[in-house]
Amino acid sequence: MREVDPKTTNRAMSYEYYIDAPMPMVTIFKTMDVTHLVRLTKKDYSFNMLMCWCIARAAQSVPEFYLLPVGKKLMQYDSLGVNVIVKNKRGELSTCDIPFCGELEEFARTYSELTERCRESCENYELPDRMIVGTSALVNYDLDGVANFYSGIFNNPKPKLRPTTQANYESRIRLHIVPEIGKIPLNKLTQNDLQQFYARLKKTGRLRFTDQNGEGLSDRMVRMCHAVCRTALEKAMQDGLIRTNPAIGCKLPPKKAREMQVLDREELQRFFHPSPGRGLLRTVPAGSRHRPAAG
Repeated sequence: MREVDPKTTNRAMSYEYYIDAPMPMVTIFKTMDVTHLVRLTKKDYSFNMLMCWCIARAAQSVPEFYLLPVGKKLMQYDSLGVNVIVKNKRGELSTCDIPFCGELEEFARTYSELTERCRESCENYELPDRMIVGTSALVNYDLDGVANFYSGIFNNPKPKLRPTTQANYESRIRLHIVPEIGKIPLNKLTQNDLQQFYARLKKTGRLRFTDQNGEGLSDRMVRMCHAVCRTALEKAMQDGLIRTNPAIGCKLPPKKAREMQVLDREELQRFFHPSPGRGLLRTVPAGSRHRPAAG
């Protein structure tokens, strides 16, 4: 493991963008045909072991997998490993790093030995000198998918917003947008999906204080969720991830004009004749302008 200059690598731009992000992580899914691996399980191979071996074998040919920011430094590793989750004998979880080996038989033996050691010792096993590829393996299932989601910490660098504005955006994403449409692939998301999403928000989208305010979100909140979706999808279109923005053209609850507040006689008197010590209010008829005196 050694330090490298980020500008000399093909991760120069991503390093510049993400080095100050609180949690610069993204989880990527790809559906694959694993029929051949399932057949290999009949030879007493663990399916999770086979998946780990395939993941590491694919990663070893990708130069980016050997680079990892550590603090403010970009480190380059010489070898890889994979991390698995082990359910130990106390019923708790332990993590286990498995060094990658191109020979399947040898990797299978190492996998079995190290995971059994973690299971019995109830301690984690780490390989600090290797770049570790996470596999998100579940302990009770042979195959499943896991999406890591960090509340309040998103994968992109935060724009320069006021803290309250940023918190409001994150709240809408975490509480409403991700649970409702987060499972739809980006290139499959349609205007109809968004339209149904907004309808559900309006009907049953409220998560708290339903006794006082009803089960649906306000028109204003629905429009605000739409604004977040539209902005995100616009960025995805600019980045070439989608061809069109499905949020454009969605029908939204109408904006309600703010009702004019009319002062009664007593309030008008207080307005034009302030109490002593509060100064004198000078009024100018609507539409008039201050003009200099004629000389």
